[in-house]
Amino acid sequence: MRTPERGLVGLAPRRRLAGYTQQSFAAALNVSRSLVAAWEVGRVWPSAVWLPELAQRLSCSIDELYRPPEEPGTMLSQEEA
Repeated sequence: MRTPERGLVGLAPRRRLAGYTQQSFAAALNVSRSLVAAWEVGRVWPSAVWLPELAQRLSCSIDELYRPPEEPGTMLSQEEA
């Protein structure tokens, strides 16, 4: 699987964490599975109108879609930041 170097690098990992397959996520959004796959590899970008819907369904912010999820145990506490 190709990882996008920029764009929505957080989409695929957050989709998996939320328990969606590409097919089930596409069905929830009423789009094709191939479109979700294209978003995930950075071949095409979702229109800005999709970003709030993607973030809501994945329980994250729009900003979080643009960065990979933190690995468990790697988040800095407020004192360390």
